[in-house]
Amino acid sequence: MSKFFSVEFDLSELKRFLIEAKKSTFAADAKKSTLVDQTSIHSYRDITGAKLLMYQDIYNGNTAEIGEETVSVNLIKVWRNQYCGGTMFFPEIHGGLNINDWAQYVSNFLRAALRNLPEDFPVRGPKLFQATSATSQGRQIMGDWKYVNSWEGLPLFSENADPFASYRGLEYIYFNDKMVYWHAYQGGLIYDKFTPFSCKEIMT
Repeated sequence: MSKFFSVEFDLSELKRFLIEAKKSTFAADAKKSTLVDQTSIHSYRDITGAKLLMYQDIYNGNTAEIGEETVSVNLIKVWRNQYCGGTMFFPEIHGGLNINDWAQYVSNFLRAALRNLPEDFPVRGPKLFQATSATSQGRQIMGDWKYVNSWEGLPLFSENADPFASYRGLEYIYFNDKMVYWHAYQGGLIYDKFTPFSCKEIMT
């Protein structure tokens, strides 16, 4: 069966757009859409030349959550990141605070980390981000806040492909050396035989 049509893009183009989209949505605490089943949706779009680039982040939960981010080029899905995890519930960690209130401090610190996402791998935050406080509704919790992220590329398209093309990773947040949050994530480029992509950095 022949392909219907294909889409062309550069990895640098996708990365640039993803940085812009992420900094304008969850990381910016931007307004989101909420469905009747409490599914949360962040979306962002940009038209560059003849290309329509679209980003969508869909997730359920806001203390323990599962979700996925997708980038489309001209309505064809070309990249996806799936994640799960959340804020840890142990009372000795959140010091008597209501878990939902505590999770908001953790989430706001996460947003700060995600605003510093690496340009070469703009999937989650940097390898290390630190601060001396986290804020929620004008109040601060002082301490040693640390975000740690690690990832590895998987050889799906080629042995030496850019990790952004296929990967898995783990991110953690520590407060005063105690783990208070973790996420596992995985993803990469989507290749469909009916709507294949053309990307010179990956496939020629």
